[in-house]
Amino acid sequence: MAGKAKAARATKGTGVTAAATAEEGAAPPAEGKLSALAAAARVLAEAGTALTCRQLVAVMAVKGYWRSPGGKTPEATLHAAISTEIRKKGAAARFRKAAPGRFAAAGAAGVLPPGTGGRTPAKRKRASGADARPAPAAG
Repeated sequence: MAGKAKAARATKGTGVTAAATAEEGAAPPAEGKLSALAAAARVLAEAGTALTCRQLVAVMAVKGYWRSPGGKTPEATLHAAISTEIRKKGAAARFRKAAPGRFAAAGAAGVLPPGTGGRTPAKRKRASGADARPAPAAG
């Protein structure tokens, strides 16, 4: 019994179950079961256009690629995971930012180059204080 508890603690947070580690190594995911990121990459490749994370989650559920295991905000989780992959892998990522809030497959046309992240440069603020106001008229 102590061995199972130790295996469960060792794999906590890794997505690997204690039963899988008790066997001859970790078992690969069941055929047809995709992770949320793999399913999102597949949907984007099939769609050929940029989608929001809400659209991605809906299409993944309809096609049966992936379903949320009961989380309250799967769209936010998927958005964070895709953004993290883009930031960490750079040009090797499977996703590209097409517009703010929209992602596309890396090879799709019209996507932003890696590192731009869909952001526009910040506008320069006006000077405040005495420099911003015209001098009062003499009179």
